[in-house]
Amino acid sequence: MNNIEFFRKKHREIFIFIGIFSAIINLLMLVLPVYSLQLFSRVLSSKSIETLLFLAGIALVLLFLQSTLDFIRGRLLFSAGELFDKACSKQIVEQSLLKSASSVGESRRLSQDMKDAKMSVSAPFNNLMFDLPWSPLFVLIIFAFHPYLGFFAIGAIATLAILALVNLKLTEKNHKAMNDVAFNNGTNLIKLFSHGKDINHFNVAGPLASDWYASNNSLNEQQNQNNFVTTIIQCSIKYVRMTMQIGVLGLGAWLVISDQAQSGVLIASSILLGRALAPVDQSMNQWHNWRRCRAAYKRIEKMFDEAEADNRIELPIDQYNLAVEAATIRDKFDRYTLKQVQFELKTGHTLAIIGPSGSGKSALLNTIKDPSRLAQGKIRVNGISLVEMPASQQADLIGYLPQDIEFFETSVFNNICNFDTSDGVEERVFAAAKLAGIHEWICQLPNAYQTVYGKGGFGLSGGQKQQLALARAVYKQPKILLLDEPDSNLDPQAEQQLLFAIKKLKQLGTSIVVVSHRTKLLSAVDWVVVLEKGQIRDAGKRDEVLERIANNNKVANLRAGRQQNAN
Repeated sequence: MNNIEFFRKKHREIFIFIGIFSAIINLLMLVLPVYSLQLFSRVLSSKSIETLLFLAGIALVLLFLQSTLDFIRGRLLFSAGELFDKACSKQIVEQSLLKSASSVGESRRLSQDMKDAKMSVSAPFNNLMFDLPWSPLFVLIIFAFHPYLGFFAIGAIATLAILALVNLKLTEKNHKAMNDVAFNNGTNLIKLFSHGKDINHFNVAGPLASDWYASNNSLNEQQNQNNFVTTIIQCSIKYVRMTMQIGVLGLGAWLVISDQAQSGVLIASSILLGRALAPVDQSMNQWHNWRRCRAAYKRIEKMFDEAEADNRIELPIDQYNLAVEAATIRDKFDRYTLKQVQFELKTGHTLAIIGPSGSGKSALLNTIKDPSRLAQGKIRVNGISLVEMPASQQADLIGYLPQDIEFFETSVFNNICNFDTSDGVEERVFAAAKLAGIHEWICQLPNAYQTVYGKGGFGLSGGQKQQLALARAVYKQPKILLLDEPDSNLDPQAEQQLLFAIKKLKQLGTSIVVVSHRTKLLSAVDWVVVLEKGQIRDAGKRDEVLERIANNNKVANLRAGRQQNAN
């Protein structure tokens, strides 16, 4: 049983109790009508103070019981929200964080869905589902007073329902569109916050704020138009409801005057009509919120069902031969970033990916790390497709040092081990730091490995970031290591340490794919693949490929020289 199924089971149990309490609460709504009837039929006719006190005492006790049950019902609704949080929120946040790598919008949408889904099971509008079915009972009781009053009540409910439908018809489409625009505006603003340094460096806060302001103004205009229609209809509904209350009192008075009903019917029918109309009226005001929250809950359910359907198990692998088979990815404009890229790397070998800027080198490494980006093709290890492996096995199998390095605002220790708490974590962290050549300078920090990085902590130079990222990449002793320009900010000493680490890892049987143009790092590789415009232009043993590149450059230079002389 997954988390959402556990929640569904407990949620049904909670809602059964809420339904029972709601039934009693709605039956106790009859206390005031019955009390008013008894006042007119018994107390006023007999002029008995004792009867008045007796009836008042019973009414007060029953109303206290009603309030108590209403309190319990509210607490049960709140507990349903708490239960949802405990059962589902951790996994939802985990999925939201995973999605943030590819789409801030999807990640934020999932976080918002979590809040809305919780509201869908805990907000007071859930009570309307239990109160609304009791409106027909109150109408039947009004019918029992007099058929004229009953037909009047049906007409009142029908009128409110028609106005509600008109309101929904006129505002529903715009309401959804405005919610989407507001959400996108918020998402875009969050994206801008992540570029705070660049915004300050290039002094573009004003123009960016102007763009946001224009978009927000457009949203405000739509909201103003929608609010105008909604306010008119809501005021009309309020007017109609008050008119109906006056009407039922007037009709009741006419029936009493004409001796067709008792005096108590005058008050009782007004109270019951108000109670019958209340859920209808409130449901109109809450309908948009309820639909939004219910849709969010359905998306959360779908997410859990898809996660449960992902029944991948850790597969045994005895060799770690990496095979990239016809790897093809497209950008959002449907242009090829990689096209039919194919190579194989044996266990313990090292491959360099070289090529001009924009040729797809980083995209290739990203695709090996995350094969879900593939439009077609496969990434295999020893014949097993990476997408068939669980994420945990992929993370243990492949270490990755990206070109754009980011760390968490936590200790150096946690940044290296990625919050690992298993046995032997200290030894593995120290070993990774020593291999990356940063153990000594970490020990010189104010709190050594427990020194906090980032806001409120210390900062790092470009080279130190790359070395710390290397320690993080090799922490789990991966069998495949991806290095995206790991030497771009290194000084000669750090570069020498990187070469030592690569040779050491090769001896341990690690397969390494590295993106670099520096001759010193290329001296440590066995194979070279040359990418150009997302396709392999050349590939083979290092010395052979580099020799062909050198010869091609000589020919190109000779041609350029001849052309210049001819001009």
